[in-house]
Amino acid sequence: MLSLLPLSSSGSSGVSSSVLPPLTSNGDKVYLPSVSVPTYKVWDNMKPNDHLDAILSLPVYDIPTLEEVLSKTRQPHLRERLERMIKEQKEYEGRGIRTRGWQARSPKKGKDRHQLMNECGSACFLKPETEGFPICPKCQLGDGRCACAVDCGGLMSSKNRAAQWKYPNVEALADKLLQTKCKDISSFLPSAIS
Repeated sequence: MLSLLPLSSSGSSGVSSSVLPPLTSNGDKVYLPSVSVPTYKVWDNMKPNDHLDAILSLPVYDIPTLEEVLSKTRQPHLRERLERMIKEQKEYEGRGIRTRGWQARSPKKGKDRHQLMNECGSACFLKPETEGFPICPKCQLGDGRCACAVDCGGLMSSKNRAAQWKYPNVEALADKLLQTKCKDISSFLPSAIS
């Protein structure tokens, strides 16, 4: 249930009424939501757009095994983390299975994300204006070309981060894409295992 928080029109709560438009007005009080809106309500209010159509047209990325990612990773801290994951991994089960290996496959801020945007366009980001919330793997994996495909681990990570950082529109978009693109657990596992 959505509760409303009264604010005086003088802005004594520290929030200026010129920054946040009033949702409901009752005399001298302005009511603003005190909690975030559930994602299903945000999704229902979203209008279809070209960005969503572009994301839906992308294929689903065939996730490599952790060993394959390790052989193509150059950063020492990522190599160390992948080696630890491989050593401790008994089976592909449990907490973290859906995002396992995404840290090494994800495009880092700067050069990686700029290259991904130039090669694949805005469809590889849930917030393309800032190159935020990437959902495609970085271009350097494999032969150096960009895969330009939706990585289900990246999509799940983007949904988690959007919820943590309070981006309800991005969270709703990621949730809907997970329901359409990554329907079962095999989408999150390497093809050699699933």
